Amino acid sequence: MAIVKKRNREEEIAKQHEEMLYTSVRVRAGKSGGSGTVLFSQEVKDDEAETYVLTNHHVVNDLIEVEEDWDSLLGRPIKKEKRATAKVEIFKYNHLSRNVGQTGLDADIVAYDAEKDLALLKLRDIFARDFVASFFNPGNVKELHIFDDIIAVGAQLGVPPIATRGQIVYMDAEIDNERFNMGTYNSIYGSSGGAVFRYSPERDLFEFVGVPARVTVMGSMFAVDTITHMSYFIPIESIVEFLKDWCYDFIYDETKTVEECHKKREKKRADARKNLERMYGVVSPGSDSSDEEL
Repeated sequence: MAIVKKRNREEEIAKQHEEMLYTSVRVRAGKSGGSGTVLFSQEVKDDEAETYVLTNHHVVNDLIEVEEDWDSLLGRPIKKEKRATAKVEIFKYNHLSRNVGQTGLDADIVAYDAEKDLALLKLRDIFARDFVASFFNPGNVKELHIFDDIIAVGAQLGVPPIATRGQIVYMDAEIDNERFNMGTYNSIYGSSGGAVFRYSPERDLFEFVGVPARVTVMGSMFAVDTITHMSYFIPIESIVEFLKDWCYDFIYDETKTVEECHKKREKKRADARKNLERMYGVVSPGSDSSDEEL
């Protein structure tokens, strides 16, 4: 049986702030924006830290542009991707709850998946953050159930992060071929990219279990109503798949190192580049093949 530490009210409130509210950020992406969650922030080399924030793809979509340019080497037009800089706003509080302002930091979009509606941002700041969300153990997904109490945190309507409570009421809904869970926490525009937390008695932590992504909308011939207490969030399984595909395993797997995953990512990119070169008839540097046409 799990042993839960007994705390007084002040200690419990402080714990909730530190493990949920303070890990939440606001994401600015040009004229659009939403929320994000700090999932990793550690020193990796030369006293410099790497910090990663997870958000929705649709929050930063306006910053991603694909253009078609002429490539003189290939002698044909190719598509090139450009990613603009995102802005991550981290909030400062006094007396736990009193917001006294925010700090805006530049961030790069290092990974994204439009279908899963997820994007990963890397802060350019080299200093580690004090508050990082605790990632739910992917191996324990069978422990998530309908009726589980959850708390959603996000910068709804662009204001500093708001926390609302609810329950998981529906699991494994399929929308556009992707999985979603539903919660009864109140959610509205701006909460996209934030976090859903569930308390774990075993670890005595509020753990990150999902990303708010959609609200239920009911339309009629007269009006469109947003059902704020029927909100869909991206489940932890899809988030793990996304991070694994992009070789950011170290965010959820403590046995993986940042350097190990960076090397794996570079190899994956190099292999993909070689495959593209073979498709277009270009010999890759160092290739063993000598009969490919230029």
